[in-house]
Amino acid sequence: MLKKYIILILLTIFVSSCATEWQNNSGEPNKLYQDKAYCKSVANAASPIYICRNPLMCAPDETPVVIQSLSSNKGYFDQCMFKRGNTIK
Repeated sequence: MLKKYIILILLTIFVSSCATEWQNNSGEPNKLYQDKAYCKSVANAASPIYICRNPLMCAPDETPVVIQSLSSNKGYFDQCMFKRGNTIK
């Protein structure tokens, strides 16, 4: 049981460390905020993030689905941000 919690915590830390800091080439901070909001909605519509049946712990058969949905969602978000002319710092 403790091993599952440790794995879940490590997975959470790993996913949160993959955060990207974006920069808008126009220099307008409001435009960057709008682009992030738009791209987040596009990513969530194209690839929704899977939520486990049990909110405290994912079943072993759900773990790959969660990881795949997170990476797919992030891919859609990144693609949208690049299309809108934003770059990574």
